[in-house]
Amino acid sequence: MNERVSIIQTKELSKGNQALFSDMIHSPNDQGWHFGWGDPEMWLYKDNLIAPEEKALVLGGGYGRTSLFFALNGMEVLNYETSRSLVRDANRIAKAYQLPLQAKQLDLNKLKLPTEKYHAVVLDEILAHLDSRDQALDVLERAWVATQQEGYIWVKAIGKEDDNYDERLYESNWQIGMLVDNDVFMGTCLRGGEVEEVPFLFLNQLDLLKFFNKNQARVIRSQTIPEYGAVNIMYGEDWPSPDAKIRYNGRISILAQKK
Repeated sequence: MNERVSIIQTKELSKGNQALFSDMIHSPNDQGWHFGWGDPEMWLYKDNLIAPEEKALVLGGGYGRTSLFFALNGMEVLNYETSRSLVRDANRIAKAYQLPLQAKQLDLNKLKLPTEKYHAVVLDEILAHLDSRDQALDVLERAWVATQQEGYIWVKAIGKEDDNYDERLYESNWQIGMLVDNDVFMGTCLRGGEVEEVPFLFLNQLDLLKFFNKNQARVIRSQTIPEYGAVNIMYGEDWPSPDAKIRYNGRISILAQKK
């Protein structure tokens, strides 16, 4: 066990991902897995998503935060990611723990997915950093085609009901180059321990539900997180600052089944 854990304690991972992976394993609240990134939904959806010996596809899986859950439950996982350093780290983690997980660098313009191959497909907020609404719906369409009949697709995105949308729209009045169009803003994001300039895409709040309705999918669960705070969904806890105003979170999360 010490040999496997040592990958976290050495410089085999970038400094940023050492911290992220360590935080993922060791809860700062001493209550089990730390769910600061929204991962408790994995527990809500696991009976649908997990199928040992089946295949899972994660688009925008980073260093494997979501993909690890599938691999640890006996699924063969393909983890696509745009960042070369995150792909490298995901493969090092998979090798250290001898997991059936393969990470590959993703070029969305050349993305070709097989038809109905995967029991579970996850778009892990990759839609939040695409160049346009049309591109997001195109990627979603290709992911849908890759989902097996009776399989599941889980999509996370950000809607315009989010307070950040209004704030970015206001700031764009004097920040030259920030506003791309009414859906996309440019901004900084921490990726693999490095700060990068990336697009932030805000969908209309019902775009994803309309997509699944058009494709006659069975929507298992759809939710928008109503308030922003230090929330741990797993334990129903919230520790907002008494002086902080309520912030509205337009993050969308949908689990659907292909029928």
